[in-house]
Amino acid sequence: MELKRVCLQDELTENNIRIVLLTSLLSVLIFFGYFFLSLHTGKEETQNVYIQLGTIWLSSFVLSLWFNVSITHGKISGEDKWKKISTVLFMHLLQPALFALTACIYIFPLELFLRTLEFPDGTSDVRQVLTVIALSIFLIIFSLIPGVVFLRLRSRTSLLRQVMVTGGIMGGILFIICLFVHMVPALILTMFLRTSGVMDLRPHVYGVPTAAYPAEYFKDSAWQGVRSSDEKYYLLKAVKIYSLGDIRLICPLNVIQSYKDSLKYQVLDANYDDRVRGKLQDAVSLCRRVKSQELLTLEKLPQLETGK
Repeated sequence: MELKRVCLQDELTENNIRIVLLTSLLSVLIFFGYFFLSLHTGKEETQNVYIQLGTIWLSSFVLSLWFNVSITHGKISGEDKWKKISTVLFMHLLQPALFALTACIYIFPLELFLRTLEFPDGTSDVRQVLTVIALSIFLIIFSLIPGVVFLRLRSRTSLLRQVMVTGGIMGGILFIICLFVHMVPALILTMFLRTSGVMDLRPHVYGVPTAAYPAEYFKDSAWQGVRSSDEKYYLLKAVKIYSLGDIRLICPLNVIQSYKDSLKYQVLDANYDDRVRGKLQDAVSLCRRVKSQELLTLEKLPQLETGK
């Protein structure tokens, strides 16, 4: 009896893994298929998220019936009425809803990758759709692998070994993803720097004392600089690209667009990466290091200023 219960639990775990995987893949087709279909028809319609979420739950519900109905039947046989009802509700209503939620959790972070994806000029809509869907499926499958391994090791080894094996697989998967999507390390680093306050890409007017730096230091027109009325400060439109300790690295506003462009990518196109990185290097060549005690923050500029 105990052996049968264990085998049934293992079968249920495997089936649930399949349901989550298939629901996640279907959610890609539902979300992006809906978007590209409306784009192809030329109708500017607001995405109906509730319909999409409901369709994903319905897909999970159908898959749950397909894979687990026999297991449910085995669980409720011989049970009382209320036990049967609660088991069926959990197995085929609540659990599919949780699987659908899991699928959405995997889908929404894809925006991090897709919003910086670029296509060469002249790329057809069909090719763009297929590329987005293929990239999404690739990322979902790889991101599900650590969870699958953890679940399969759950009853076979210690918790420490589960964590070590799963952590090693996550590191390997991140490395593989970085090989195909080269901007992932840059995105991760940018998120860390902006969250920690080391980088601040919000444009400001900064004051730098004229007595401490020669005029040639900020002579380029990209700084849009003027002198204060008392001639004691250079007034510069700039951003802080690096801020740590008593060191501040300020750059002209044109570095913002160059930096954003450097986070974009084209799949398996190293030449595109080289071009945008080269433009960023040209832009940051005008950046200047100043001491924190000498830098005055005078005025925050609207984002429109960055386009000048």
